[in-house]
Amino acid sequence: MAGFLYYLPGRGPDIKLADVRALGLGYAFDAQLTPRQCLGGPDNGSGVVIAAGDQRVGYHKHEQDWRQIPHSSAWIGYYRDERPTPTDLARPELLDGLWITCDDGSQWLIPKARRWEEFDGECYPVCGLPQRLSLAADGQWQLGAVKSRYEQLWRWVCAYEQAFAEAVQSHHDGDVVRFTFDAINDMAIAALQANYRVSASELDLLGIYDLQIRERIVDALLDVATWRAWVKKKCAALARSGSLSVSGGELSMEGASVAITPPSPSCERTQPDSIVTTN
Repeated sequence: MAGFLYYLPGRGPDIKLADVRALGLGYAFDAQLTPRQCLGGPDNGSGVVIAAGDQRVGYHKHEQDWRQIPHSSAWIGYYRDERPTPTDLARPELLDGLWITCDDGSQWLIPKARRWEEFDGECYPVCGLPQRLSLAADGQWQLGAVKSRYEQLWRWVCAYEQAFAEAVQSHHDGDVVRFTFDAINDMAIAALQANYRVSASELDLLGIYDLQIRERIVDALLDVATWRAWVKKKCAALARSGSLSVSGGELSMEGASVAITPPSPSCERTQPDSIVTTN
């Protein structure tokens, strides 16, 4: 099994998983780590090299590529002849979603954090991340908050959709909708991290993250394809009926409207009661 190696200066082979999590590297280790003492690491100092699972652990300058993690004393590396793949980095259980392909041919599964479900002729945004069940005041179990592991990802999804909705509402007819979302890279990387033991440093070292990949990740994360397919189907039905009209950002038919811009998801439950959500 190939994977990433991590060098921690000044540490010894007695390092524990809790120590690694305290250093901000918990995302890279699901349950175990393999340590090996290193007397001459990539910083020319001493420390420990650790890896997840069973693989070759150690520092070998002429066989590996290493880079220091920004804002950290830790380093990250891998064997040149064992470049880590998505299969190597996959978590034991993957969230369902859509596959994207990078320029190097690697394929990554992006979870649908917000998916779309059609019900009674309309399309509703539904949280696609695992949620807890909570006990209501009447004693009935209901869908509760997103599980803590995915809370930050869901917050970014909600914030992104809200920023997009506000940009649409404020733009002038005929103009291209433009808006800035400062956390877009954090959101995209968190989407990958939900299914893989990676962060910005691993993706940068692999050299696979670019604007096109980010766009594919965001589209998959927000289930954009399902929304577009529904709008296309709705528009076709309106055109066939001869009652299609466009005004501002909406398509209207006999008092009913089809919003071209998807509504923003809520961090509360958003689906109709008759739609059953399983995660």
